Amino acid sequence: MILRAFLCLTLLSSGAIAQDRLSELRLRSQTLGLEAVGRLDLPEGGYCTGVLVDNDLVLTAAHCLLRDGVVIDPREIIFQAGMRRDEAVASRAGLRAVMMPDFSLGGEDALQSIRSDVALVQLESGIPLAVAAPFETSDEVEQGDLIEVVSVGQGRRHTLSREAGCEVTDAYEQVMAFSCDVDHGSSGAPVFKQIGFRAKIVSIISRGYRDGDKTVSFGTEVAPAVEQLRADLYSGRGVFPVTVVEGRSVTVGGKKEIGGARFIKP
Repeated sequence: MILRAFLCLTLLSSGAIAQDRLSELRLRSQTLGLEAVGRLDLPEGGYCTGVLVDNDLVLTAAHCLLRDGVVIDPREIIFQAGMRRDEAVASRAGLRAVMMPDFSLGGEDALQSIRSDVALVQLESGIPLAVAAPFETSDEVEQGDLIEVVSVGQGRRHTLSREAGCEVTDAYEQVMAFSCDVDHGSSGAPVFKQIGFRAKIVSIISRGYRDGDKTVSFGTEVAPAVEQLRADLYSGRGVFPVTVVEGRSVTVGGKKEIGGARFIKP
C-alpha cells in the first residue's frame, strides 16, 4: 500500500482533507498536558505544527523550513505553544535550526524523503516546564499500534485539534502510514503512542493524501533522527543561519539545492 500511495503524496506545510474524527481542543482542560504542541508561524503567513522535545527545542518537519528551495531564517519563525482560541501559553522566536543532512524533496526516492523530513528549531529562550512540558521520543512503534495526532491545520489554525484512535496501518524501512486525518499545516505534528504513564512521540506527520473517502498520512520514526539532530545542533554541524551543504557554505536566504516544498496533487 505504501509504495502505491507514494504516487499521490502531497506535502502538508500550510487544501482540504477529511477531518470528521478531529476534535478541537477549545477548553483549557482539554489542552492540559499538550501545551508543548504548538503552531510554527512561518514568514509570509505560512505555518506548520511543532512540538517541544526540550524546553528550547521544537521538533517539526524539515520541509517546513524551506520555501521554494530557500532556507527560511529561523529567526523569522515564531513558535506558539499550546494554541487555543488563537492564544498561546507561550510564544518564542526561533534562533537556530538544523535538518537531516540527507533531506531531499527533488529526488525520486520518496521513502528517503520522508525518512529525512525531520528538523529541530532552537528557540531564543526556553519555555518553563511548568508552562509546557516537553515530550520524549520513542522507537517503540509497529504496524497495528494505536496512536493519536495533535495538530493545527487549514480551517483550524487557531486551536489545536486532537485525533485519538487512529493506527499505524503500514510500516517499511522506518517509514509509517497512518489512518489519521491531517491537513495542510499539519506537517510536523507529533504522532503519539501511550507508553507507560505518558504519551511519547513516535513519529511526526510529513505528508498525506486522500484515497477515496479515506485519508492516509505518512511519517518516519523520529527517535534516531532527534538524537542525531541534537548532536548536530550542539556541535554546530549543519546548523543555520549558516550551514554547509555539499561542501559549500550556504547562508540563510541562499538557495539550498534540494527541490522546492511544493504541493503535489493526486
